[in-house]
Amino acid sequence: MSELTPARRAEIEWYAAKVLDDYRCLQAIVMRHEATIQKRWSKKTKDQRASLLLQVWPNIAKRRHGHLSAANIARKRTPWKLSNNRDQPDISDGSAKNVWTHINQEDLCRPLNLLLLIKSRARFHPCTFAGQDGASIYNGSLKHHKETIPTESVVFLNGEEDYGKVMLRDDVPSPYNSLHPGILFQIFEARDILPFQKFLLQSLVCCCMYILHDIPPDEIFSGKYPIQPEPKLKKIKADKNLYTSLSTVVEEAAYLPPPGLDVDRIKALLDARFAAAVDHMVALREDPAYFVREWKEELEHNPGSVQDNRGRSGYVLDTKSKTVSQPDSSIMWAHSLARMRQRAYEQLEMFSRLQGVLAMVQKEYRMHGPSLTPEKDLPMPLFRSLVGFRSVLHKSLVILLRAIHDQVPPSPPLRRFFLRPGSHRQEAQIRYSVDKSSVGIKFINKILPLLQCIEVSELDKMSAYLDELSRYMTDEPQTRDLLSPMTASLIGDLSIIAQCTNQLQMFFPWSRSFEQEMKRVHDIVSIGWELCFKPIAKATSPLVESLLKDVPLLCDPTDHKYDHPSTKRKTKENTDKMRHAEGNLDLIWDYMDEKAARDQNLTYDCLMGFFHHLPHPKHRTPEWIEPSPEPIDHAPSQPRTEDEVPFSVLESLRIGSEQSPAKEEPRKPKTKTRGEPSTQDPPLPAPIIDEEVEPIVEPIQVNARALRVFRTLFFDPDAHSEARELSWKDFAYAMTYKGLYSIEPVGGSIWRFTNQTTGNAMLFHKPHDPTYAPHEVRRIAGRLQRRLGWHAKAFVIA
Repeated sequence: MSELTPARRAEIEWYAAKVLDDYRCLQAIVMRHEATIQKRWSKKTKDQRASLLLQVWPNIAKRRHGHLSAANIARKRTPWKLSNNRDQPDISDGSAKNVWTHINQEDLCRPLNLLLLIKSRARFHPCTFAGQDGASIYNGSLKHHKETIPTESVVFLNGEEDYGKVMLRDDVPSPYNSLHPGILFQIFEARDILPFQKFLLQSLVCCCMYILHDIPPDEIFSGKYPIQPEPKLKKIKADKNLYTSLSTVVEEAAYLPPPGLDVDRIKALLDARFAAAVDHMVALREDPAYFVREWKEELEHNPGSVQDNRGRSGYVLDTKSKTVSQPDSSIMWAHSLARMRQRAYEQLEMFSRLQGVLAMVQKEYRMHGPSLTPEKDLPMPLFRSLVGFRSVLHKSLVILLRAIHDQVPPSPPLRRFFLRPGSHRQEAQIRYSVDKSSVGIKFINKILPLLQCIEVSELDKMSAYLDELSRYMTDEPQTRDLLSPMTASLIGDLSIIAQCTNQLQMFFPWSRSFEQEMKRVHDIVSIGWELCFKPIAKATSPLVESLLKDVPLLCDPTDHKYDHPSTKRKTKENTDKMRHAEGNLDLIWDYMDEKAARDQNLTYDCLMGFFHHLPHPKHRTPEWIEPSPEPIDHAPSQPRTEDEVPFSVLESLRIGSEQSPAKEEPRKPKTKTRGEPSTQDPPLPAPIIDEEVEPIVEPIQVNARALRVFRTLFFDPDAHSEARELSWKDFAYAMTYKGLYSIEPVGGSIWRFTNQTTGNAMLFHKPHDPTYAPHEVRRIAGRLQRRLGWHAKAFVIA
């Protein structure tokens, strides 16, 4: 515990006074010379910027998150400490470079980041950044735990008038001495934040002086240079893409004042992910081909597939008893099916609960948000809703980390880097055993922190691990081959939860009190969480035994019982195969639903009831009906419009061929030779998924390139010989044509597509290969059709 002594009081007050002096100096420079600073900095080369930064910060880190690479060497070093010299902190041991992860050459040498840092620190009071700087010091440190022991004295760092004022906690006025002491800073926190702010502001003043080297120091503040209007900072496109990089947005946000709580952005992200989870479950229940692909993917990620020290694999790992066994293929298929069902329901329940808690936050924030000030505490209803949302996010992170811990090591590209010591109960835990491959060992070193930060103490640094992993994959593109689609999906979900967590953590100063309140409500949140997720997990093991006992034939997809030739031309044979596969799929799902409901005494999770009330009916192929011959229309043909031009003609226009249309001989009408002609119309066939009545959608005008993309998406097997692949570049171009959607990467391989008119968002996975396979194209088309009502005829040439 840091006790308040006269020396410490004087020390803190001295630092507060120096921070305000440096702030006023930087503010005076920027108000007069900001346009000149921006112009000169933008003209410097990268080497010139690095040279200037080294003059100001001799010990500056070369890259971001340098503390992560040193974590195994010095786990308990203090990254920042006060020294006897009050002019600057002690950086002789090189530890200061790890204080703030965004003070590094790699980021500050870019065109905008240093200019953003100078602008924000000069035009906003230091109290605006007190909470942000405290969090950055902790996240950039090598500490495992935050100090949460309350001190007898507190420091005011949230207001301009009382900035740096030290008082005993008992003497704090009643408006500030609230139930949530997180808005007041403790002594040890102030002794970290104030020296850092002083050093940073002093360094920024030095940067400005170096940039304005031709102006004498005594003339910088003189009347020769009057105060100028604030210039706008010109945005420089960092890449050639048409879409905004989320990593760039997050990177620049570190140099700006803490934003307010963007509840709408969080809601759009969670709504899009929940809709993707619904689409995943709908596809599992409707599409036999998709069902089998996901089933096989789950089998490939069986934890027992990691070899032991004798080179044996193919085990089934019982996570409850921590034992392994080597069964036949039918048991492995049944285990994989039960795990696939469990994961699908857990995803739905997790994002459904997050949506429900966020709705309460949104309601309270709209009511109290406009009246919030940093000097006052949050209203109790808003505070409780935010703590509840933070607790559910924490629980969601734990679920995803456990999934990554269980399913990343046995993934096909990575399992060679892991080893199970043996098959006995005490040796069933997978251990790390990597070879000396340069790419593999570096990538595993980025993955391992995700596998090891299952501890609660490391969850606050999750975004740093994910950022470092993403940056490494960008620098080493070949490492993308080491991520299976399931691993990329899990990392993408982890990025979504981490982004929501960061939004709450940046809600300063009130976010500093969330952690203490979370400990108080931990038991209540845990009970509600277990009531929803424990039945899903408990149903997995009994379900495996029941599947093998009651429906063993349905637990093996290798005998073509789930073959679903939906991309082939519709014939009687293909229709019968599709109906047979759909019937088997309905049988296996009906059995699993009834089994789960019976074993859980009708108290099973609400998602089963949810799926029985989906707004979209289950699509099933009707029985085959022989098509009747179409009558020949001898009326003169009318010229066709551009939107009625066949796909093949558009392709020929694109590649520049000039083939003349072939002349067709008129066919002779076929007359009936038996029976009397019927006076009634032939019966209409029942609608199927590709020929159902399209919903009324306003025509969307696109160009020829986008039209080709949408006709590839909404593939008609009767009009084309085979399904086509679709490149990610063409898909992104068509979706963003004329501002229809805006897209940005979320994390992993997940990209968010946001409608510019309605604000609704959808999440899509970017393939590791540059193209989507035909079955992936078909699933994307199904999602667009269910969510937006799009179909092939909804798009016309502009």
